[in-house]
Amino acid sequence: MSGWLFLVALLGGGWWGWRAWQAGPSEVSEQASKSPKGGGTAPAVVVSTVKPVVGDFPVVFEATGNVAALSTVDLRAQTTSTVKAVHVKEGDFVRAGQLLFSLDDRADRANVEKAKAQAARDQASLSDAQRQVQRSRELVAQGFLSKSAVDTTLTQAEALQAAVLAGQAALRAAEVALSYNTLRAPMDGRIGAITAQPGALVLANANATPMLTITRMNPVSINFTLPETLLQAVQARRAQGPVAVEALPAGSSEPVQGVLSFIDSTVDAAVGGVRSKAQFANSDLKLWPGQSSTVRVTVGVLPQAAQVPLASVVTGPAGMLVYVVDSDHKAQPRKVKLLAQSGTLAAVEGLKGDETVVLDGKQNLRPGSAVRDAASPPKP
Repeated sequence: MSGWLFLVALLGGGWWGWRAWQAGPSEVSEQASKSPKGGGTAPAVVVSTVKPVVGDFPVVFEATGNVAALSTVDLRAQTTSTVKAVHVKEGDFVRAGQLLFSLDDRADRANVEKAKAQAARDQASLSDAQRQVQRSRELVAQGFLSKSAVDTTLTQAEALQAAVLAGQAALRAAEVALSYNTLRAPMDGRIGAITAQPGALVLANANATPMLTITRMNPVSINFTLPETLLQAVQARRAQGPVAVEALPAGSSEPVQGVLSFIDSTVDAAVGGVRSKAQFANSDLKLWPGQSSTVRVTVGVLPQAAQVPLASVVTGPAGMLVYVVDSDHKAQPRKVKLLAQSGTLAAVEGLKGDETVVLDGKQNLRPGSAVRDAASPPKP
């Protein structure tokens, strides 16, 4: 008799296993929830819920970019000399034309004075030659001098005229060399580290260490990569006017507003998109060159889209879904399609907007699970 009981139990267990395999895990879970151990009713799962919001949803692209200065200048000496004075300090903000360094200019000043003296001597010689030409012409007119003698005097005067021009050019060159001993800021910006101090020898060499670096801090740009899939949408928006870009610097909670200023002409396969830039006013210095920053670009708007917290969306093997609470206070899965996301919000397809969606506690749910909103008091 005991053998027959064992055989019946074995066949019954096999049938239940086959039924479970055919029904799938969701149906088994549903049956299990309907037939709890001991034959009682399963307790309601405590959850928090939200109502979808229906409205226009901005499609925002988010990427990480790097802040870059619009211009940076490495200041080097254009003449070999020693530093006489440094007129600025590290970290100073300077204006274009502001005096930065004075070099020892004694030798160049002497060369300027020498060139001036040479030019004056050549001018005097030229004046004398021009007077000789005039006298020679008068003597030729009176018949006391031959015409060839006048030609010789005229040739000497023309040679001295060329010498005067050469002397003037030499004087200008000496003055240019003298000006190299005064180094001024080529643009507005902030000074970095200063490597040349009074008494230091500086060389007129392009490979020499810069005496200092000036970085333009306002405005600045942020370089980022725009996915090629969004290129057409961004170009369409750009054709209608400036495209707003929002930046959130690392470590900051206040975004900075700017505009899209550049889209490269080719898709870069190495970065998987199009190199782009956004320009930002930076008078408050929230953006620092070299700093990483999150940029957000609004590439379009989804009209009248259902919006739910991204945390309410469950991703599984069958795709995305949310749990909707029905009129019997039971959780039912609803398949949705993610259209776009912005921050903690998601625009989805598959909801009308009048549903009650489970936000927290969904990990404890099965299809048909009884639920109770955490905001509602429990039934007695």
